[in-house]
Amino acid sequence: MCSDICPLISVIIPVYKVEKYIVKCVESILAQTYRNLEIILVDDGSPDNCPGICDEFAALDTRVRVIHKDNSGVSDARNIGLNVAKGEYIGFIDSDDWIAPNMYETLLASIIKYDADIAVCDYQICNYMNNYSRGGGAMPNELKDRCLNKEQLIFEVLQPYGGFFTVIWNKLYHRSVFEEIRFPSGKHVEDEFILHKIVMASKRTICIPDVLYYYLQRDDSFIHQNFSADYMDYGYALLDRYYMVKRLGYQQWKDHTVSRLSFEMEKWISHYSEDDKIKRKCDDLRKKTVFLLFEPMAWHSYNWKGKVFAKFSFVFPHIGNMLRHFVYRK
Repeated sequence: MCSDICPLISVIIPVYKVEKYIVKCVESILAQTYRNLEIILVDDGSPDNCPGICDEFAALDTRVRVIHKDNSGVSDARNIGLNVAKGEYIGFIDSDDWIAPNMYETLLASIIKYDADIAVCDYQICNYMNNYSRGGGAMPNELKDRCLNKEQLIFEVLQPYGGFFTVIWNKLYHRSVFEEIRFPSGKHVEDEFILHKIVMASKRTICIPDVLYYYLQRDDSFIHQNFSADYMDYGYALLDRYYMVKRLGYQQWKDHTVSRLSFEMEKWISHYSEDDKIKRKCDDLRKKTVFLLFEPMAWHSYNWKGKVFAKFSFVFPHIGNMLRHFVYRK
């Protein structure tokens, strides 16, 4: 695809407690048809055999670079990878997933063809036995080979299939996109914290509906755990997004964020009395999102009774939860 010059792609993989999956992941990267890769394995203090497995890959292939660090979470691991990456282009892969052999060749070719700074592909949700749980994703065919400017990308992010633009691992980025962006340390749903920043830092995004990434859906993953205060990190991501898009004058995205944030707050408040950590985090978010009480798009999809009750529960969560059964009884 590049007879004159093949730019270096840095692929960043945080590694933690994935000894069952890491070999398949790394082997799929080593098998890429595009060869000019820098593969950065960031061992996040994994207590299993992952550190040794990473070192073995580095001994076998000079493109593999291993960084060992104390455990501090996936965001810090990705940030360390970004700080040391030498590539003109950046990719991220979760260490329990794998990719198609032509993924980076396809993404890079599209970026060059369309003079884009981000390429995004479709992905397949799989289980450990390689049985596909659904046939690809929901990216519509109308987006195939379509190059989106910033305003068009924002519109697509707000669609039901917008999750394709939220997750970071089904993409290839020009390194300039991450020049001033890093992941939030110690936070869950870290992709949500940087989505709006990536959109604002990009100029053109090319969409490729080919399934090139295989996402392993594990029963022990974060999204399958029982509700905890960690889920409420999403609220802080939405809060950061609200202030950015409001400041920049993106009214539709602001309204969408208000709608999403108010819905999530009502849901989290229903867990208010379950433990002290949830209560403290909920109280902090309530203080920081009191503007929702005055936003027209907050709880806009609720009927009048639901909207009044949601606002009452926001102000008086203890009483609201005691009344919840009576308000929502059939």
